Order: sequence, then structure tokens, then C-alpha cells
Amino acid sequence: MRTLKLSYRSMWPGLDPSRMPQDYFFEFVLSQRFEVVYQDRDPDVVIFSGFGPPPRRSEYANRPLFIAYSGEPAEIQSDADLYLDFHPDRGENHFRLPLWALYIQWDLPRLARPYRLAGLAEAGQGSHHAIERTARLRTPSGPSPLLLSQIPEGHTSLQPKTTFCNFTYRNPQARRIEIFHKLDAYRRVESTGPLLNNMGYRMISKSRVLGAYKLTIAFENTLAPGYVTERLLEPLSGGSVPIHHGGAMASEDFNGGAFIDASRFRDYDELVDHVIAVDQDMGRHSAYLSQPVFKQMPNDPEPLPEVIHARLAEKNKDMS
Repeated sequence: MRTLKLSYRSMWPGLDPSRMPQDYFFEFVLSQRFEVVYQDRDPDVVIFSGFGPPPRRSEYANRPLFIAYSGEPAEIQSDADLYLDFHPDRGENHFRLPLWALYIQWDLPRLARPYRLAGLAEAGQGSHHAIERTARLRTPSGPSPLLLSQIPEGHTSLQPKTTFCNFTYRNPQARRIEIFHKLDAYRRVESTGPLLNNMGYRMISKSRVLGAYKLTIAFENTLAPGYVTERLLEPLSGGSVPIHHGGAMASEDFNGGAFIDASRFRDYDELVDHVIAVDQDMGRHSAYLSQPVFKQMPNDPEPLPEVIHARLAEKNKDMS
């Protein structure tokens, strides 16, 4: 495989490809076609997000491929060669990559390179890094990885649950607060995040703990057609029925029969009546849990390495 030099700019705080699945994702994708090393001086590819100023082409003598990524609704203002975000159908320089895809460990057997979390090792001076490929994905006491092969097709074997509903959030978004109070008036909703916390502790790993709850409030920050995040993936994977309000493509990315879609109800009062009915009827609740998480297991991010490879080939041809 050809060596590819990768550099990150203006990414989210604390980015560490050796630790978190979402931080490792882009190296994993590129490793399907390239031997990836980290190199800030003269990279082949610069991946950047909106947590700082975008890179300028004048900073690089070798004209690297600029890839802009945004998992959130904020637009990145730049002249990138390729844009990765959640929006559907935005033209030839765009590839839809919803945020939830970064939270999965893509252990697909047909991949050229297995999914690993790399241990970054200093190799030389300055900001040049090489990748140590002996360290497999760690499973610390914190967030647990979601292996694609372990996401269940249905939770028919799960024991009945007694704990009603979970709410784990930081941002005080009005719709979330409203549904929390409406459901909490019926039966205690356990808030295990900083927002409206009523448990005295904070949940560390949703993928490990949400399975104890019958239901989970899974409201997105923003209502936009393609905006689908890990908030829906985590309860679905853990065996808790999500109460979801978000992008319309949620039922395309996942199986719409496996979660309660708030957009299908006239208002939140009607939604709450449905949630109460599901809570009080084991058959209704089991009907959601018995559904597969995905209509069909996703192939993403399988096309993305080819898209990036083609863009690099075009750029090299233009420079020759």
C-alpha cells in the first residue's frame, strides 16, 4: 500500500485516535487503501472541522487534498475538495457521513484492514508521527465500543425491564426539557447527565448502561433532514427503545419500527400517551425490541475510501 500522510486541523478538543472510535474513524477509512502516517509538515490529506479556523492552501507547498468534516449543523466555510457531513444530496464534492457512523467499530470481515485503535508513537522531531499498529481497541471503564457485528438484529431474548426511562444530556434544549417534564410527571425519568440530573451521578457509558431502561429519550440538538447522531444508535444497540425526535432520514439509516418517532404524533401530549401505553403493555414494548436495529446491515463507510482515493488521483493528475 502507498503511504499517505494525514494531518488534522481544527478538530474537536481532545482528539485522540488511539482512544476513541470517533477519533480513529478517518484513519481507519484511509487505511483501507493506504498505509497511514500522521504528518503535519507536508501532508497528502488535511482533514479539518469547525473548531477553529480552516486551513489555508497557502500554508502547504504540496497542495494536499482538503477534506472538511462536520457532524453538527454548523456549516464549515472553506474551499475544501470534499465535504463530509450529514446533509443528503449536495453535489459531487459531498459525501453523506452522519455522526452515528463514527461511533461504530466497523469490524466487517471483507475490509482490507481490520478495525483497530492505533497507539500513537512519537517518531522523529516536530509534529511528525507514525502509527503503531499492534494495539487493538481498548475497552476501558469509560465508553464501550459498538462493534457492528455485535449490534443485535433484535432483542427478543432480553428479560423484561422495570426501570422506566433514561435522560442523559448536557445542552438545555427546550424540546428535551419539555418531554422530560411531561414523562417525569407520569413516572420518574432518571436523568444521569448534567442537565436536570436527579440521580446524584453521571452515566459514563451509554452503550453499557442504557439496556437497563425500557425507554430512552433520544432527542437531537437540531431538526434537519439528514441529521442523525449516536443518540439514536446507543439505546438501539443497548436494548432500550428510543423516543426519538430528529432528522427524517433516521428511518432510512435505522429501522423505523425499532424506535418511537416523535414526528409521527400531533404533539408531545399525544406522544406521551403513546409512551405510557408502551410502558404499560409488555407486548407493545417487546414489539419494538424485537425489531432489528437496521433494516439491513450498513456498508458504510465502505464507499468513502474509494471516493478519497479518486480525489487524490485527480489532484495528482492535475499536478503532473
